[in-house]
Amino acid sequence: MTHLLLSSHPVNRSRVARIVRGLRNSGFTVSWNRELLGKPGWRQKLESQVEAAECVVAVWSQAYSTGGTDTQGVASGEVPLDLASRGKERGVLVAVRIDTSEPPLGFGDVPVLDLTGWRGRIRNRRFQHLVAQIRAVVAGEARPDLPARFRHRQLLARWMGAAGIGMTLIGFMADAFGFQALGCRVPGVHRLCGSLGLGGVPTEADRLYWEAREPGDCEALRRYPLVLPKGAFAEEAARRLLAAQTVVDESWTPEEYRLPLYVGYGNQPFPDESTAQADALARSQELAKDTCSGFSSGSFRLLSASPEVSTWRCRPRSGGTVCSFDGQTLCRVEVLKRTEREVCP
Repeated sequence: MTHLLLSSHPVNRSRVARIVRGLRNSGFTVSWNRELLGKPGWRQKLESQVEAAECVVAVWSQAYSTGGTDTQGVASGEVPLDLASRGKERGVLVAVRIDTSEPPLGFGDVPVLDLTGWRGRIRNRRFQHLVAQIRAVVAGEARPDLPARFRHRQLLARWMGAAGIGMTLIGFMADAFGFQALGCRVPGVHRLCGSLGLGGVPTEADRLYWEAREPGDCEALRRYPLVLPKGAFAEEAARRLLAAQTVVDESWTPEEYRLPLYVGYGNQPFPDESTAQADALARSQELAKDTCSGFSSGSFRLLSASPEVSTWRCRPRSGGTVCSFDGQTLCRVEVLKRTEREVCP
C-alpha cells in the first residue's frame, strides 16, 4: 500500500482531517505530522517518515504567515515547511491549498491544487485530481495536467483578484451598495478583507477562536463577542446559543452505608461456643440482605450486604451453647447521580 506523509500547519486540523480521511479512504497509508507531534521521539519518527514516504503532500494555508510557537517549542510553521522542503528535494512533493493563500517562499515553482471549500467528498473532481497527482509521483510518471475547467477557473480567479483589488478599494470604506460583501468574494481580495475585518470575512483571530471551540461548548460562544466584539461569527454564535439544549448525564457512584443489626439466639444448642457463633453468623446473612433491601430500587443498586459483629453474647442451653450478637450491616451500593449541562450545536 502506498505510504504518504501529509504536512500541514497545526491549527488547520479540522479541514486537513478531511483530506487525511479522503486519502486513507482512497487506499493510501497516510502519516500526518499533527498526529505525530508531541509523542515520544516525534522528531526521529518524522525524520524516518519523510525519508520513507513515497509522496509528501503539503497543505498550504494562511496560518503559515501567523508565526507563533507550538506545544513543542518550535515555530508553528517550521516543522511542516521543513517536511515540504525534504519532499521537494526528493522530487515527491505534491501541494494543495485550503484557502486563498499563496505558497510559502521557496515553493512558488511547485504546482498547487486548489481544495478551497472542498467538503470531503472523495469523488469530487478536484480531489480525484489530487489522487491522480500522487499516483503519478509514486509511479515516477508525468503528472496529469489540471483539467481545463479548473485551469480556466484559476486563471479567472487570478485575473479577478488583480482587477478586484483596485475596484474594491474605491468602495470598501464607504461600503457603497454592499460592495464589501461582493468584492470580498474575489479570491485575491478575500485574504485582504480577512486581515482588515471587512465584508464579513473572518479574520485570522476569528478563525482560530472558532476552530479552537470544543464541540458543544456554550461558554465559548458567550465569550465570543467579548473577545472579538466585531467578529464575523457574532450572528452564528448568537444563533447557536438560542439553539442550546440541556442534557442530563447519568452516572452510578459507589457508596457504603452501615445499618444496625441484631441477631438473636438460635433454637439449637451446639457443643462449643465457636460452633454456636458460626451458626449465628450463618443466620445473619439473610438478615443483612433484608436490612439492605431498601437499597434495591429507585436511585440505588445493591451490590452486597455483609454482617459485622460488634458484641457477642453466648449462654448455655440444654447441655450446649447458643449465641447471639449486636452489630451492623455494611450495605455496598451504587447511587444514581444526575448532572445537567448545556450543549450548543
